[in-house]
Amino acid sequence: NNNNNKKLPYTAIVSDIKQPDSENKDYSIYLSIQEEAAENNLNQIQPLLAQEMLENPPLAGAFRPKRGDVIAARWPVDNAWYRAKVDKVIEKSIRVTFIDYGNSDEFAYLDRVAKLPVTCDSTTFKAQSKVVKLAYVEYPKVVSIKFYY
Repeated sequence: NNNNNKKLPYTAIVSDIKQPDSENKDYSIYLSIQEEAAENNLNQIQPLLAQEMLENPPLAGAFRPKRGDVIAARWPVDNAWYRAKVDKVIEKSIRVTFIDYGNSDEFAYLDRVAKLPVTCDSTTFKAQSKVVKLAYVEYPKVVSIKFYY
């Protein structure tokens, strides 16, 4: 009976759409999605993290993040603290993916990174977004066009 293999509909919110990785010739379409419970969880995580970072502010230069670490990162766009996974450390800059939203960014990390407090680490609250790949579709492969005048 094939009905046992049938997947149920999945309700989620798209929180980020990744750009194509033309450098590695990956034109797949990846989405970061959040399950329905994410909003309630984030309403607990974000204030808790903000309070922890206010009560125990990081010392400048005291924390050295490494690739793969899950850390607290202060996003320069809104100056708020978020949980993030370190993708790459480049001299004084860091590239992270925010584990609850799926978006990535690169910024100077001095005063913007800290050890993630235990009260809101990924064992207490799992990552609220996950990446899915759309099947059978890709971004168009754009060929650069040179104009001569």
